[in-house]
Amino acid sequence: MSDHTTTEEALLRRKAAATQVAIAQGLLGESDPVALMLDLDHVRGAIDSVRAAFDADSTTDFCHCLAIKSNPTLRVLQYVVQQGMGLEAASLGELVQAIRAGAPAENIVFDSPVKTTEEIRFALKQGVTINLDNMPELDRVAAIAAASGDAASRYRVGLRINPQGASGSLEAFSTGTMTSKFGIGLVDARQEIIAAYKRYSWLNAIHIHVGSQGIPMDLMASGVRRMLDLVKDIHAAVGKQQITLIDIGGGMSVNFSSEEITPTFAELSETLQQAAPELFSGEYRVFTEFGRSIVAKAGFYASRLEYVKTTGGRQIALQHIGADMAIRTIYHPDKWPLRVTLLTSEGALRPVESSEALVETDIAGPCCFAGDIIAHRRPFPQLHSGEYILVHDVGGYYHSSYSKYNLRQAPAVYGFTAATPPVTLEVEHRSTTYEEFQFTLLQARETVEDTLRMFTPSD
Repeated sequence: MSDHTTTEEALLRRKAAATQVAIAQGLLGESDPVALMLDLDHVRGAIDSVRAAFDADSTTDFCHCLAIKSNPTLRVLQYVVQQGMGLEAASLGELVQAIRAGAPAENIVFDSPVKTTEEIRFALKQGVTINLDNMPELDRVAAIAAASGDAASRYRVGLRINPQGASGSLEAFSTGTMTSKFGIGLVDARQEIIAAYKRYSWLNAIHIHVGSQGIPMDLMASGVRRMLDLVKDIHAAVGKQQITLIDIGGGMSVNFSSEEITPTFAELSETLQQAAPELFSGEYRVFTEFGRSIVAKAGFYASRLEYVKTTGGRQIALQHIGADMAIRTIYHPDKWPLRVTLLTSEGALRPVESSEALVETDIAGPCCFAGDIIAHRRPFPQLHSGEYILVHDVGGYYHSSYSKYNLRQAPAVYGFTAATPPVTLEVEHRSTTYEEFQFTLLQARETVEDTLRMFTPSD
């Protein structure tokens, strides 16, 4: 048996064991049939991996910021801030959540592509770093700065640069194409960008973000290289080093096909050191904005099968995860496929006997439209009501994209950590030994009243 197979099986057993304990403790069951489970040990390990890859042999002051859009749960953000991470906000709501999570202002980046003047004023007052998406937005900040006098010297403001040269296997989701909605095109406006830095001494930062899932590391590095070449030209035009903060965004892909973590932060760091050694020289403070690569593989949904039926020769399992929680997968199943593992009614991994026939199966969700299917035509044995499925790699960009379609309720979010020694629990009059897990409620299950409040007048 290979090390990869051993690791794969061990991680699946860990998830199943955590689910068993959750069921035994009443966190999952008929009344609470679905939850997002977040392995906090995995989150901490991912943060440690980023630091080991970027910080260990460098004099650079790296600030690794979690992209809040990946998982905006307040207690998750508080947890990563306690681990020393900063936070990246892409809206006013995310910015307020970052402040509430306790991140220091100097470790918060505000990246919203459509900021109102009032949002800009608020962010400047908070003292966070602001990346500006376009030249008209720069004009708004310039007007505020002109009225602020000397206070403008304390701004942390940069321009978001689109290198206009990167795409990747998921080109529709890339932010570095010639016609991307994000940033100021480097090909289109290089001299205009340089002139802006020369005009405004408080422009002391610069930002680039090529994309995320499906973007090869060499394309990411190429975008960073183009930005650093631009920085050299800016400093030559200004006559001194004006830019002190460089934000290279996020962009690490996640492997959704297995438990293996690939690519790794170490590989990305090595690629960047070769293409952009200035990042590691200590000359700049450097922000990163990793999100999916920190939290995606730490999270899984556990969902109870309510009904199983056969229609037109296909087995259809009806359960509690659909377009409300997995909107990316529902609308782009080819680009965002999810792994699904079958568990028993007690939460144990369900073995498939060699004599069992596998049948074509759709894992269908609870929302009222035909496309609400999270896994199409997968080979499964005969399924039964009361069994559970695990849906993997959903710690980022699934819960955060929750839809209120059909007025359904967002599930509870539990964080868990492992400890020793193992614990023995009674489950349906049978004693079973599990690894001991400590569960923390990170977000309570939404109530019907919580949901309806959005659609109810506030008089």
